[in-house]
Amino acid sequence: STYLLENSRVTHIGAGERAYHIFYALLRGLPKATCESLKLVSGGVDKYRYLSGGFTEPTPKGAHLDDAQIYKDVVAAMAMQGISEEDQALIWGCVAGVLQLGNVTFDPSKDSAVVTADATAAIQSSETVLGLQSGMLQKALCKKKIKAGNDFVEQDMTLEQASDSRDALSKAIYSRLFDRLIGKINTALAMGHEAAEDE
Repeated sequence: STYLLENSRVTHIGAGERAYHIFYALLRGLPKATCESLKLVSGGVDKYRYLSGGFTEPTPKGAHLDDAQIYKDVVAAMAMQGISEEDQALIWGCVAGVLQLGNVTFDPSKDSAVVTADATAAIQSSETVLGLQSGMLQKALCKKKIKAGNDFVEQDMTLEQASDSRDALSKAIYSRLFDRLIGKINTALAMGHEAAEDE
């Protein structure tokens, strides 16, 4: 009924390792049009910083880890648990948002955190699929609010603080999504158990 989620695997994996299978399943199993609507590169595992440092090769069809088949199995399992297509779309948006967040980088030549020009598309895509207002994410990742007396003032983050903030946000989104799914599955299982007892 509960699982320990290893959050660090969302943002950091070792050479030759895989992150959570759902990332690969999404990129290799989603219909191309859906990938485009989520601002993802279909099949482009090596295009995402959170995945590119690990094992990125596709698994052969029929193999134990056939990513496209995993996607189909997950969709079928969610439908069986009563998770609607609309809720599934929100779930995929959260997962896509995490992948996009990983591609947000900061300019190392600056004294304070500034998003690099080539990461502008990633931050905009992340805002879109997560349903955030334009410009909100960039501000949240580059500045922090501190209390000075009775007022709050904004302060620039350092490069390290911004990178840590980005990764913490990615892990928090994934973790809360995971907890929500576990809750939905537990509810569906409990209802199924009660129905079986009534028969």
